[in-house]
Amino acid sequence: MDTSKFLHEIAKRLPRDGETEISVKEYGIEVYIDPSRCFTIRKSGGITFPEWSVHDSELNEYYFTAVNTVNMVREYMTAMEQAPPLTAIDFDMPYKKLAEFHGVVLGGVEQSNGEYHFTTWDYKDNALYHGHYYGMEYEKAKEDFAVRSGLVNVDCLFNHEQLVEIYRCAEDFLRAQNDLIGKPDHILTEVCRKIEKTVPELDERVHEANCREIERNMQEGMSGNV
Repeated sequence: MDTSKFLHEIAKRLPRDGETEISVKEYGIEVYIDPSRCFTIRKSGGITFPEWSVHDSELNEYYFTAVNTVNMVREYMTAMEQAPPLTAIDFDMPYKKLAEFHGVVLGGVEQSNGEYHFTTWDYKDNALYHGHYYGMEYEKAKEDFAVRSGLVNVDCLFNHEQLVEIYRCAEDFLRAQNDLIGKPDHILTEVCRKIEKTVPELDERVHEANCREIERNMQEGMSGNV
């Protein structure tokens, strides 16, 4: 794999919020959340922290986002290198066939601007039908492929909004349980940790959901007093 391209692809996908600065060097990617919190993503995909960097929940959240981004980019860049061309009747785009199952195909293409785009199709008699185009959203394209092909039951999947609500309820229960008996539920704790590693910008999403709930309760209270 072209390590320079690998690093630039990771850097392109990392979130840039607030003071966050991201710079690609020959040895890796330097990520500064702010001047006191930073880490480096090495060419291998490993992540290292300087001794002086402050460690807190914001840095940890960005770290998990970076780990997921590194793994995702490595996965689809490796797949794109190894996959055969996607061939079909009246189809001449330079897609690679990343996966095929039960009459559904997942394809990827590197655009002229260097972006990777992903699409799923029904695939029958060497022809493509009903394309679902996801642009750079690789994970969404994979999920669509899994559902369309029958590999995964759609009722077993949760979107980010649903995961945020599960997280909020689990956290409320864990806090109440800790106040009562001082012993957390290990299953719910693991659920929360998994959601923290899965949902991007979780703290912000939880804060927004809390604000919406407060506003909704206030409106309901006001209407009840009329």
